Amino acid sequence: MAGIPAAIVVRIADEPPRRAWLQGGVSPPLEVVDAESSQRLWSGAAWPPASQLFERMGAQFAGSLLPIDLDGDGIHDRIYAGDLAGRLWRFDLHHGKPAAQWATGGVFADLASGPRGFVAAPDVSLQPGQTQDQAWFNIALGTIGLGALPAQNRFYVLRDREPFEIRTQAQYDRWRPLTESNLVQLPRLGATLAGPAPDGYYILVGDADVLGPALTVSGRASLALAQPGARADAMCSIAAVVSAIELATGAERRETTVDGSRPSRIPVTMTVGESFALRRVGSHAICTLGDTHIAHCDADLSPRRLWWRREDAD
Repeated sequence: MAGIPAAIVVRIADEPPRRAWLQGGVSPPLEVVDAESSQRLWSGAAWPPASQLFERMGAQFAGSLLPIDLDGDGIHDRIYAGDLAGRLWRFDLHHGKPAAQWATGGVFADLASGPRGFVAAPDVSLQPGQTQDQAWFNIALGTIGLGALPAQNRFYVLRDREPFEIRTQAQYDRWRPLTESNLVQLPRLGATLAGPAPDGYYILVGDADVLGPALTVSGRASLALAQPGARADAMCSIAAVVSAIELATGAERRETTVDGSRPSRIPVTMTVGESFALRRVGSHAICTLGDTHIAHCDADLSPRRLWWRREDAD
């Protein structure tokens, strides 16, 4: 259950930036290790002797780890991480600080309810506003069932309204984590929001598991739902169905095929933890999951002409 580590570039203390791995575990639950030497550079836990102590960090992290470089300088500034207790954590990273002061953070959303947790990395996309202060991050991630009993899994779309704000630890300590009561519930995949969802929403997906990260392209998120009890022949392979939703409304996207039909879901075989991949072909990026082409998350990379008017122009 340790999951796949996430590549991260860090600058801790007065050392130069270095490539590292962010990984989950049991003791400590979260750590950063040097990519070449495996030396532990930082760790977080609810108990000593971790580099930093976070009171609520009692559950294990698996592969639900996403470092983000917010300013494009090549060093990661933010981490979103989901644990096996159904909580989403947010951390701000302070370059050049010693390990004991390197991160500030806490639980951003406490979605614990029943035997569910996160193993797939969050998918974070920027929703632009009229000004930078009005922009937010959409955070899309789903749960898996833990234990022998069937779980009522969810696919969440959460709003982080302070995407570029660097919080102090005191601010994190005062933050009241989002809960399901703050979110709008959609009863099934294909349902659509009837009104605004300022903090986000979630979709009930039954006993289907979300074992890989979603991918957002142009405001549309593609997600793969592992079908309960369905396995492929190869070890660690699963049968899944890929769907696409509009993040703004939750509406399911439908594509017209060559024969004129409009399937909303595509059956695939995938490896546990496998991600959508984008491969550039000319002016487009082709989206695949395993050996299957997922057309609804292809991206158009061709340049677009932009027009603007100088403020001092006549």
